[in-house]
Amino acid sequence: MKIQVFVGRDSKNDIVVDQPAVSKTHAKITFVDKDKIQIEDVGSTNGTFVNGEKILKKIIMPSDRVTLGSYPLNTETLFKSINKKVNEKRTDFTHEFSMLRLHYESYENKVDLLQKGVQTKPMYIKAGITLAAMAFSYFIINDPNFKYPVMTVAGIIGGFLSLNNKANARMKDEVDRLSVELQREYRCPKCGYSLMGKRWNYWAGLGACPQCNAKWVE
Repeated sequence: MKIQVFVGRDSKNDIVVDQPAVSKTHAKITFVDKDKIQIEDVGSTNGTFVNGEKILKKIIMPSDRVTLGSYPLNTETLFKSINKKVNEKRTDFTHEFSMLRLHYESYENKVDLLQKGVQTKPMYIKAGITLAAMAFSYFIINDPNFKYPVMTVAGIIGGFLSLNNKANARMKDEVDRLSVELQREYRCPKCGYSLMGKRWNYWAGLGACPQCNAKWVE
């Protein structure tokens, strides 16, 4: 579906630019993608210019300079406004939703790797048994030649557990950071409804956004 919006001084336009140099209906904009639009002059009095060149129709990007008559548009603001208008009119977001799968699977893979890198439970069990055995031997056996090695090994194990605790803390911090990153992207492409807390397959099973009813799956 081709989505078009009109720009001009008249309040009936999709985007109103209330400037004397701008015609009542000055230009027509056709959405190509979020970083590309086609701008077409529709018989304006003072013309439409892109990067200083008068045009009738041209594909532009956010980095281009657009002037309606003598009035310079803020192109980045124009693109934001166009994308907002497009999202309001569109209902099919199957492509954008499929891209969310890549974000979510990347997040899952990174978290799995982090968690596999810090295996704590078996280590704590083994260390606890070892320390308990050493403590028992320390108090039962009075031979000082035995006690000093026990104390040394216990200190090494304690230090090792301390390092493991720090590794766990770093892992949790990194998982939190990845979750914050995912939270920015893992939303309904139309209304921004948060999808955190559920896997991508769950939302794909619904087929549409529970808040705005945007279509996610064919």
